[in-house]
Amino acid sequence: MKEYSYTSNRYPNGYVPKIEYYQAQLLNAVEVLNIEKIKFYTTKLEYFINKEKAANGMSALYKIIA
Repeated sequence: MKEYSYTSNRYPNGYVPKIEYYQAQLLNAVEVLNIEKIKFYTTKLEYFINKEKAANGMSALYKIIA
C-alpha cells in the first residue's frame, strides 16, 4: 500500500506558511476584538504548530519566532 507524506506533497514548505497565515489572521481578530474569530484562529494555529512540531521538531518553530 502506498504511504502518503502530507508534509512533502500537500505542504512542500512544511506548515510554516499556514502558521504565518493564521498568526496574521489571529492578530487581525485581536485588533477588532472578535472573540469567535480569536477562538477559531487560535485553534487552527495550535493545530498547525503541533503538525509542524511533529514533522520537523522545534527547530523549525524557532525560525518562525525569530
